[in-house]
Amino acid sequence: AAVLGPGLAAILLLSGVGWWMATTAPGLRRAAALVNAIVPGITLNGVEGSLTGGLRAASFVYARETWSLRIEDLVIEPRELTLWDRRIDVERASARRVHIDWLSDEGPGTVPTSLGLPFDLIVRQGNIQELALGARGASPLVFRRIDLSGTMGPTGIDVARVIAEIDRTRIT
Repeated sequence: AAVLGPGLAAILLLSGVGWWMATTAPGLRRAAALVNAIVPGITLNGVEGSLTGGLRAASFVYARETWSLRIEDLVIEPRELTLWDRRIDVERASARRVHIDWLSDEGPGTVPTSLGLPFDLIVRQGNIQELALGARGASPLVFRRIDLSGTMGPTGIDVARVIAEIDRTRIT
């Protein structure tokens, strides 16, 4: 009988652990704890579901040196995850609240040149109940009832479709 070498056994074990983390709720909670521990600036709390069947997170924070993204009550229905290509394709995403803020050397009205992510994110159907944008320390611009589709990646944001309300004005 053939015996597995330690390298092949390690690969099989890591593959099994990766599958468990991606396809089960307990595995996703462990993956979130691992991400919180080893990825600077990312915090995931209250994670439920799986990467393959859809997930919920009570909160998600991605804090960079000059800007941050904070999401409350995030729900994601994935379409395709190709993490090795740094690409996340989402069929549906929704959030109760999203807050994007940035540091500005030139005053609170100056928008950063890039809010790029280190991966490509495609959102085919997105819904945000409240989006707050603004420089840290300034009153944010608040949009409500946003329906959108688009992409966000290392080079910035490309919005294909958006409908939103600001004050009592509907924007399409």
